Amino acid sequence: MNTNEFPIRSGLANMYYSATKSDGGRLLLTNQRLIFCAHALNINPNLYWELSLKEVNRAELGLNLFISQRVKIFDVKDNETTFVAYGGKSWIDEIQHALHKMG
Repeated sequence: MNTNEFPIRSGLANMYYSATKSDGGRLLLTNQRLIFCAHALNINPNLYWELSLKEVNRAELGLNLFISQRVKIFDVKDNETTFVAYGGKSWIDEIQHALHKMG
């Protein structure tokens, strides 16, 4: 963690690419970044993704898949990264709250 950085929420998630491709791992929201680390059972076990909250333009709730939901993250260049996570609405609420606190 960086100086003055602390975790806000962590949970299992899949980085979603298409209906037939995704990587499972853990999504972490801190007061400074969103971080995804794939678990060792993936084809890409070394997959690591992070985005500073300063680079997040918006977060949106996507398709509801029974218990889990798609969490869509758009950066300032409008690139989209999608995760499938339990409690997607809570993830969106907490991301938006963290973005608001950054000013």
